[in-house]
Amino acid sequence: MTATGRTLPVRDPKETEQQVHAYSSRVLDALGVAGRLGHSDYTQPVDGGPHGADVYAVTHFWQLDAVPAADHAGAVRRVRQYALNLGWRLLVDRADVPGAPEVRARGDADGFTVHVVGIGTDDRIGIDVTSPYCRIPPTTG
Repeated sequence: MTATGRTLPVRDPKETEQQVHAYSSRVLDALGVAGRLGHSDYTQPVDGGPHGADVYAVTHFWQLDAVPAADHAGAVRRVRQYALNLGWRLLVDRADVPGAPEVRARGDADGFTVHVVGIGTDDRIGIDVTSPYCRIPPTTG
């Protein structure tokens, strides 16, 4: 249990990484634009803070390069619609902001989040998908 009284799910980090990857793949489909996969990185920071050393979250940060700025708003709106279709809550909804459309959404049922932002000056769309905080399963033996 956390300091806020929440019980964290117990999940194997590899399983969580696979779930994050599955959401990333569906977000790529929802974007509906052609581009070149740029930087892509998974992180599994161990919190070690108030939640305890066995707590982690997985983030997959990636970007699509060579996506014309004119295509960003439509791509971000499609991800917004994808999130809404899943029943997710919009935390940031600036899909129609010229030059920097952005959406951040969270699935209240599973705690995963997706964040998509168009970076018009670089013809790039940045994406990150993050798991909720999870607890590493105890070792048996």
